[in-house]
Amino acid sequence: MRKVFVLITTLCLAFSALASTAFAAEQYELLPVDVVYSNDRMEVKKIYEMPASVNPDMIPRESYELNSIEYKCSDILREVIIGDEVITRTETETVDSAKNDIGSVLNILPMTKEILTEDGFFGILYLDTSTIKSEVSGYGTTTSTVKVTRNYPNLSDADSQYIPKTVADGGITYTLTDIQWQTDNRYNIDDWEIGTRYTAVATYSGSKSSSYVKGYKITAEYIGDLCRTGVTVIRYTVIFSGTKVEPPEPSPAPEPEQNDDPNAGLETEPENKQPSGQKNTESSNFNWMTVVIPLALLAAGATAGVIYMYLNKQKELKHNEEITDYDYADTDVGDSDSDAVDGGGL
Repeated sequence: MRKVFVLITTLCLAFSALASTAFAAEQYELLPVDVVYSNDRMEVKKIYEMPASVNPDMIPRESYELNSIEYKCSDILREVIIGDEVITRTETETVDSAKNDIGSVLNILPMTKEILTEDGFFGILYLDTSTIKSEVSGYGTTTSTVKVTRNYPNLSDADSQYIPKTVADGGITYTLTDIQWQTDNRYNIDDWEIGTRYTAVATYSGSKSSSYVKGYKITAEYIGDLCRTGVTVIRYTVIFSGTKVEPPEPSPAPEPEQNDDPNAGLETEPENKQPSGQKNTESSNFNWMTVVIPLALLAAGATAGVIYMYLNKQKELKHNEEITDYDYADTDVGDSDSDAVDGGGL
């Protein structure tokens, strides 16, 4: 029973897949790249262009009516076109430069670039100077030795103990590295003792750190057209021939009846009268597949469920009958044994 149910379910799924594929193919529609009418509007040419991989059976060929002319597909022409395809491409180039002036940058950036893509496009791109941008790529630090001098005049002795060993200036601490002594023997009438005076010229050294730009990162864009040759396109021209649709002949008016109604000669406007020549487009354009396919799938699933339930019920009934027969057999055997025992007692 299980195998039967699995088979029925598989068939339903297969039917559903085929129906869905057919419905999707029906809904997909190719659009023409051009539509050409003849002068008398009795011939229409719809032109489709598509890659060679597309199935031409997908091109619409159904008859249709437009402006009282019925068009039917009369011929299809196929043409292979091999041409060129052109695209516009932009690429960004990045280079490093030690300087930031435009002269140095233009010496590094080439004016043109040849491009060949993986899908066969080839061409030359040109530098767009308006897109050149620069930014600092990094900073470095350098250390240098700086010196300062200090004069200490009018010293009585040339002794370094009177000289400071460090001085600070501009946030840098300097250390004493050298002393030069100078003497002064000028006479002073107010000084009863004339002696030698000293001036110390002290030199101090220190370290100064400063940062600098290591380099610049330059970016620029190259713009141009790339071309690929040998592109194959299939052009289909679907020709529709037209036939004029004659309007239906008006039915003869019925003869007026003889009666005594005073309004018998007056004409009354019929209600909900559809103009002649107007067709019910709603019913003709309605896609019945959207209703038939779901109903068919629902009916198939319901049928499979009913069959499965019926077979399962039959199996249960058969099993119950076997159990009942077995119980009856046991009852008969027990009665026979009882009769034998009773007979032996007599």
